[in-house]
Amino acid sequence: MREHLKKLTVKDIANLAQVSTASVDRVINGRTGVKVSTRKKVFDAIEQLNRQSDTNKIKITKIAFIVEAGPTFISLVEEAIHHFIQKNVHEIEYSLDTLQTGQSSSSKIAGLIKERAKEVDGIILMAADAPQVNRAVNLAVEQNIPVVCLTSDLPNSNRTAYVGSEQKSVGATVGYLLGRMLPHMPGRILFVASAPYDCQLQRELGFRQALRQEFPHLKIEESINSQDNSEYSYQSTLEFLKKDRHLDAVYNAAGGNRGIAKALREYKLCRHVIFIGHEISSHTRDLLDAREMDVVIGHDVDQEVKNAVHVIRNQLGQDSISPISIITPYNSI
Repeated sequence: MREHLKKLTVKDIANLAQVSTASVDRVINGRTGVKVSTRKKVFDAIEQLNRQSDTNKIKITKIAFIVEAGPTFISLVEEAIHHFIQKNVHEIEYSLDTLQTGQSSSSKIAGLIKERAKEVDGIILMAADAPQVNRAVNLAVEQNIPVVCLTSDLPNSNRTAYVGSEQKSVGATVGYLLGRMLPHMPGRILFVASAPYDCQLQRELGFRQALRQEFPHLKIEESINSQDNSEYSYQSTLEFLKKDRHLDAVYNAAGGNRGIAKALREYKLCRHVIFIGHEISSHTRDLLDAREMDVVIGHDVDQEVKNAVHVIRNQLGQDSISPISIITPYNSI
């Protein structure tokens, strides 16, 4: 962290010394024609203001955000950073690197982590779990640059902390909701994921566990990939529906909700298939209003960004677990 010191102004010095700004200007520029007593007042005021400035230095923290995700989640993080910086503009400097899911290699993300670690006081990272990424995180931490994982953890790394929801219980919650919402008869569920993000792996683990334990009559028929992209998820869902339209529910643990809804709409299945996904945004609110999604699992991205910065600024090493929200068409404001 570097420190920002407010510069002294002639007006500040004159006000404290109770002399004119012209007298201050003469003293600090070494001109003649100033009384000894006035000169002393000016120098005393400068010394006092310098002491006050030393005790009121503002610590500026430089943070690099590196976010690999779909466009909707990237937008949510960008908004959260903007909101936070507006309130802490004199305390935080930041950079933001965004990478679309499936369009960047793990080596590129690892390279970004290494480069940013040379420039900043801490890194806030969301990335898919990969050996190269984990090694880059470990190297940054060894160099005393804290790395905080946002929303999706990197459990195979030595990251400093994780900030986000307990994703296994999130997936189990979705499994419980679907089990209670569907009739008590054999049913088929489509599971959607995108990439090896730990958050999605944990959601799937919890989801399958809840179904196995409490609703064994429900089966995950197939899993498809969304790439966190609406057009990709649309095509993937269409391919699935072309093979078999008999479907009872969809759980999207990733992005691309609009594409899935579009495919269900075209097959006139929106009112017959229960659809649960993640991230409350303008898009998912619209889908809820249109009854093309039934439930959205949300979390407070603004608060998570704030908590992640807090971990770095205060040199903490503790995880920060976020609560989730269960959003329906009736509480989607």
